[in-house]
Amino acid sequence: MSDKFNQMADSVETHIDELNDMIKRRDQFVADFTHEIKTPMTAIIGYADTMRSTDLDADQQLMALNYIFSEGKRLEDMSMKLFDLIYLKSNTIDKKPISAVSFGNDIVNSVKPILSSDGISLKYEFEQGIITGDRELLKTVFINLIDNARKASSKGSRVIFKGDKKGEFYCFTVQDFGVGIEEKDLSRICDEFYMVDKSRSRKKGGAGLGLSLASLILNRHDADMKIESTPNVGTTFKIYFKIGDIE
Repeated sequence: MSDKFNQMADSVETHIDELNDMIKRRDQFVADFTHEIKTPMTAIIGYADTMRSTDLDADQQLMALNYIFSEGKRLEDMSMKLFDLIYLKSNTIDKKPISAVSFGNDIVNSVKPILSSDGISLKYEFEQGIITGDRELLKTVFINLIDNARKASSKGSRVIFKGDKKGEFYCFTVQDFGVGIEEKDLSRICDEFYMVDKSRSRKKGGAGLGLSLASLILNRHDADMKIESTPNVGTTFKIYFKIGDIE
C-alpha cells in the first residue's frame, strides 16, 4: 500500500511539473505574441492617423498606404501561422504528387520580390522529380526558410535555392551567406517562438513561428530536415523527401 501510494504521489508530482511547464509556455506565448502585434499595430494606427489628420501629397499618401498594407499583411501572416500550428496538430494532410520543378519555380515567383527589395539575389535550379505532399503547406515551409535566409543576409548577398535527386530521396536546399547560427541555438531554433536574435528578427518582420511551423509540416510529411551553420559564414537547410515516380 505504501509503495503504491508513493507511485501515485510521484505520478501527481510529474503531472504538476508538466502543467507548470505548459503554463509557462502559455504565458511566454501570450507575451511574445502581444509584443509582435503591438509593433505593427502601432505603425498602422500612426500612419492611419497621419492620413486622417494631415494634408499629405500623393507620394506621402502612397508611402503611408504601402506601410499600412505591409504591416497588415504581416499581422495576417502571423495569424495564419498560428492557425496552421493548431490545425496541423489535430488533422490529417491530403497528400498528392508534386512536380519538384513546378513547385520550386512557384516558390521562386513568391519570394523574388521581397528578396529584390532587400538587395538580395536568388540563384535557383531544380532537377526533374516528384515528391508527395500538400503543395500549399510545403510552400509555407520553403517561403519561411528563404525568408529566414533574407533576414540573416545583408544587402548585396545571395540566397541559393535548389533541388536535386540523391539516391532514393529528393533534396531541396536553401543556403544563405549571412550571420549564421551559434551551435548553442541550433537545437532550439525549431521551438515555437524561439528566435536566435529577437531584435533582428522583429526588425525584419519575424514572429518566431516560421521554423516551428516548418518543422511540424515536414514531420507530417515524413521529411527530414538537416541544418548546417557557421557564425558569420552562413546557414544551409537541406530537406529530404522520399522520392516518387520520375517525371
